Amino acid sequence: MGNKTVVVIGAVNMDIFGRPDRAPRMHDSNPGTVSFSPGGVGRNIAHNLCLLGLNVKLVAAIGDDVYGDSIYESCTKLGMDMHLSRRMSGGRTSSYLCVTDENGDMLVGVSDTDISASITPEYLKAHIKEINEADAVVIDANLTQETVSWIADNITAPLYADPVSAAKADRLKPGLGK
Repeated sequence: MGNKTVVVIGAVNMDIFGRPDRAPRMHDSNPGTVSFSPGGVGRNIAHNLCLLGLNVKLVAAIGDDVYGDSIYESCTKLGMDMHLSRRMSGGRTSSYLCVTDENGDMLVGVSDTDISASITPEYLKAHIKEINEADAVVIDANLTQETVSWIADNITAPLYADPVSAAKADRLKPGLGK
């Protein structure tokens, strides 16, 4: 499979998980464990495609902060081609914070994903030739409705999509026939 190239267009974020040692005490500091790991639907898909031996090019928005540096480093170390990704000067890399109870059941999640909106049709137009030369293109519904529609209308390579969530799946409707 190593000669096949897949372009993945979607979200990357730093996943931050907090789990208290005991039943959480609300409105107080709770001893426990906090962990960080690169994530995001697009990045996760790209990661797994790399593990399968495919050549993967990731198109994502990444801030010039510590999370962005960490994600960029982990992706390139795995062999992902990051040259199409957009490094945003002064931008905050997307992050997802999840706090669970002592059993690991989610109590609350907070997403800071505004940077994903900077993967615009205008940005993609500059790279359309290279994207269309891929053997396949995978997108996720973290992209804006406008960007998803533009991709459906302009990408000629076989196109695959991950709806991400029920709330974001509607963004894919205009392009489902393509």
